Amino acid sequence: MELPISIHTMYLYQHVEVEGRTELRRFNEQAIVMDQTADQLLDETLVLLGSSLKTRKSSARILMRTKKYIPIMMEAHLNWAFFQVHQNKQHYKAYVNQKYVTYIEGSDEYTDITFLDGAKLRVPQKVKHVQKQYERCICLVDAQHKIIKRQSLYDCRY
Repeated sequence: MELPISIHTMYLYQHVEVEGRTELRRFNEQAIVMDQTADQLLDETLVLLGSSLKTRKSSARILMRTKKYIPIMMEAHLNWAFFQVHQNKQHYKAYVNQKYVTYIEGSDEYTDITFLDGAKLRVPQKVKHVQKQYERCICLVDAQHKIIKRQSLYDCRY
């Protein structure tokens, strides 16, 4: 059974034009539009991986020690995490896989996120906010990696 979101998913983007559906793009593939919302797709994937969006968010909160705009760790051992970018005024929501981001540029009105395969995603959000979200996500992955490393060192002791 294929997960709604795979490790090769670069972003999920839900905006006004698609009305409750989500544009999903995988590495080196064309964007496809799915009928579910971004949150539904994430939740379905996480349930199949053995958790839920709420559980993953609460564990990310513990690692990040913050409550606002926390990233979501999908699979810790694969360094697979999404950071959320959204703005209620514009009625859009995006989840971006930090692993595929090459650079982020923009202004106070919009942000262009460029991915490893050359694809671009433009979101109506301040560039500083998106960069901060990206940094948080890298910190989350790093914190999780340190915990895994510590556990593996602990497991090696006899």
